[in-house]
Amino acid sequence: MRGECAGRDHTVKSQRFLFRLVPALVAGACSGTSADHAAQLRQADMDFAAETAARGVDGWTGYFMPDGVMFPPSGTVKGPDAIRAAMADAFGPGTRLDWEPVSAVAAESGDLGYTIGRWATVVVKADGTDSVTARGNYVTIWRRDAHGRWRVSVDIGNTDAS
Repeated sequence: MRGECAGRDHTVKSQRFLFRLVPALVAGACSGTSADHAAQLRQADMDFAAETAARGVDGWTGYFMPDGVMFPPSGTVKGPDAIRAAMADAFGPGTRLDWEPVSAVAAESGDLGYTIGRWATVVVKADGTDSVTARGNYVTIWRRDAHGRWRVSVDIGNTDAS
């Protein structure tokens, strides 16, 4: 999950999961990557950010697979209704979640991949200036849906140390 959402730090358990999951994905699914698929995936993540900036929580949830999962500090959040509820505070009035992928890797088959990037929670102050309240890293695992569109399968993030 990107951002703190409710001011909570991510647990060591979710960080360990991340460090185990990414190498497994690379070794298991991405024995060879395609630059074209990776470029499309990177663009999908940038489109996800733009759609979320424009539509808030609706944009966020709209990119998840129906069985999509986020990992908050404890447990899991699965499915669009639970994801919407978990992220509602992140898109409150005057608050936004900005992010940008720094890398994208896709399976040569073009149906599975991941992006890694940086995120920031930004609050617009009364004087109209932005204040970054949290920053961190994320990894998002993507799958193609039945229509060939890249959709979020798993999203997890961590917060930079203070």
